[in-house]
Amino acid sequence: MSCTDIDFAINVFQCGNFAVLVDLHISPQGSNKDTSWFSEQKKEEVCLLLKETILSRVKEYLEVHKQHRPSNTEFTRSSPLSLKGYGFQITAYFLKRGVHLRCIESSQNTELRVFPDRFVVCVSQLEFNHDILANQNEEL
Repeated sequence: MSCTDIDFAINVFQCGNFAVLVDLHISPQGSNKDTSWFSEQKKEEVCLLLKETILSRVKEYLEVHKQHRPSNTEFTRSSPLSLKGYGFQITAYFLKRGVHLRCIESSQNTELRVFPDRFVVCVSQLEFNHDILANQNEEL
């Protein structure tokens, strides 16, 4: 899946003292570039599905940094995370940023640092299959 889609947003997850920037790419449906299929409910589901992955990556980064050992980074561009939600497919990977960003001020007067990797997430709608739906209805 390519992340060169039209609809794009940046979201932020806070993990301890880190703000993890998430580039969210939504694949349009059909030739008219419609992304209305991706509702707020689907966005929440995507966040829930990816939360543990983000927390795990921040934890791994802190351990590597503390122990001064090489990183064993999972979910790179060449080996992305692939998940399925209800009616959609997620492909996600971490990508090193070329510049260091800093948070100027946080609301609780604690130091909030921008995580050194950004998390690129591509979401596409799964093809609707009438045969699968018919089989599920027959089983009920």
